[in-house]
Amino acid sequence: MQISLGLEHLSAKEKTAREEHEFLIRNNADLLAFVQA
Repeated sequence: MQISLGLEHLSAKEKTAREEHEFLIRNNADLLAFVQA
């Protein structure tokens, strides 16, 4: 996936939302890994 592609073209608000979205995805992945361990 090319998540960072075009990121420089986003507004500050959109960039923040994208970063928060990616952060939540990483948190969910970590949580799933923890639960399944």
